[in-house]
Amino acid sequence: MIYYSLNKKILDTDKYSKFDHGGNSTIYKNIGSDILFKVYKFDINYRYHMRKKNFEMLKEKNIPNLVKLMDYYFQFDQKINSILPMDAYTMKMVKGKKIDLIDMDRNYMKNILEQLEETLKCLSNEKILIGDAHKDNIIFNENGVTLIDLDQFIKMGLYSKKGIYDANKSSLMHIITMKILMEFRKKNPNLSLPFFWSKEDTSLYDDCEFLLEEENVEDSVKKYSYKRN
Repeated sequence: MIYYSLNKKILDTDKYSKFDHGGNSTIYKNIGSDILFKVYKFDINYRYHMRKKNFEMLKEKNIPNLVKLMDYYFQFDQKINSILPMDAYTMKMVKGKKIDLIDMDRNYMKNILEQLEETLKCLSNEKILIGDAHKDNIIFNENGVTLIDLDQFIKMGLYSKKGIYDANKSSLMHIITMKILMEFRKKNPNLSLPFFWSKEDTSLYDDCEFLLEEENVEDSVKKYSYKRN
């Protein structure tokens, strides 16, 4: 299959192999490089496809800790100037070793939170809201953190920068905390967490600062756990 880009570049899918898949797309990896090609399924759910305008905005802003976008493509040359969303796009593959956050030390977690703070400030300055935030869209590795799957990121011009910052931070910190707590429960099945299921008091994970209280993440979480009956 041949795909066409807005600037007339041609992409041959024969040079790509299947890498991953999601609910509305399939991702392929270039055989000779670290370029990923995301192809949307052809259905009526265009609301889940990234729009050209959003793609161009995110690529131009070069916000830190976001996956690097490259170009967008259409299956047919005549669709390039249409108002329909793109059929596919390319991006840089995020390299690194997959890790469990519960095993990391305080310095690593501090670095992660600092990286995300920089990202949150840049997003709020541009009034960009994170969409479809969940654990599978955040990659942690030895170098830090990267947000992927930017399809639902959107410009929210009518909202305040502070409102967008608060909403984005709440989403990211909640996802990180829940990921860590799930890892903790697998590693410590005899311990329960008083703030795991109850969300009456969310202050413990509003900014994830509690994860820095001890030398490593696991010991920091243990401060708030208790033995099961």
